Order: sequence, then structure tokens, then C-alpha cells
Amino acid sequence: MRPPGLIDRRLRGSYRVAIGRNVRGGVFISRSDVAHGMLDAVDRAETIGQTIGIAYRDRLSPAHVERYIRGRRNCMMTSSSEAALV
Repeated sequence: MRPPGLIDRRLRGSYRVAIGRNVRGGVFISRSDVAHGMLDAVDRAETIGQTIGIAYRDRLSPAHVERYIRGRRNCMMTSSSEAALV
């Protein structure tokens, strides 16, 4: 699976899947929907040995995008400060 930016949201169950490539224009998807897609791909013969792109069908609101970016910054700051302590 090749998910784009991961966000923390509940399972929607509606997303785009592209076999052998990334989803064009796909920007975000929740971790729960990636897990759902992985379980769905296990039963499909055409996905064996293939890269599978997965992303939402629609665009997220600017508020969701801002939370995602803010969360990424916090993760990067935490990782770099932990590395400085080692």
C-alpha cells in the first residue's frame, strides 16, 4: 500500500485505489481506511505483487489540512529533539 498523508479519522470505507501506481491527486487518507484497504486487497488476485495506491475521493477541508501539517511539524520536532538527546 502506498498511502499519501496519513490522518487520524474514523473509517469511511470510501476511497480510491490504483493498482500499480499512486492515486492521482490523492493527498490524504486515514489510518483506519488504509487498514480497511489492506484487508480488502488480500482477497484480490490482481493485487498480488503489485503496488497499490490508496487515497480519498474528495478533498479535505482546509481545517483538516492545517491539523495534518501541524501534526507533521510536531512529529518532526519530537524526532529531532529525541535524536539530540541520544
